[in-house]
Amino acid sequence: MTTFKTLSKATLALGFALLAATVAYTEGTTMGTASTDIWTTDFQKAFMTEKMMHMMDMSGKGMVTREDYDKYMGKMFDMMDKKHKGTLDKKAFLDADMGAASNSIWTTDFKKTFRTEAMMHMMDKSGKGTVTKADFMAHMGKIFDMLDKDHNGMLEKDEFMYDKVFGVK
Repeated sequence: MTTFKTLSKATLALGFALLAATVAYTEGTTMGTASTDIWTTDFQKAFMTEKMMHMMDMSGKGMVTREDYDKYMGKMFDMMDKKHKGTLDKKAFLDADMGAASNSIWTTDFKKTFRTEAMMHMMDKSGKGTVTKADFMAHMGKIFDMLDKDHNGMLEKDEFMYDKVFGVK
């Protein structure tokens, strides 16, 4: 019986050590090709494209400034918020039909990977099944901050393009 208790305590201690190591590793990893609490891998691949970069480059500088990015994200939220309530419920967040105007703001792949329950859950800070514009902008701002490796307030191709950031296609 004593051996079983000793083994159980050792197993439990090992489990906690592995959990702690995993948490420490993931906290040290700011961006990768895996799903995180900010985005999914599919979303990364669909978002970090040259076409999306050009759509966000509202100033025409060949890069995405923080101002460009925030304007783009605000416009994106406003297009999804058809009732102009400042919040998106599940139906509004997942509704893929936004009319012809939506083709100018995102690619089909981006829309498919963004308008998912997983992405909504990541943004729903209240846990009430809704996303406010403030929550949306804060979440998308975290993505900009993560991508802006040199912290200059601009996303150049080497910070934005998936294949350049990760060296894979």
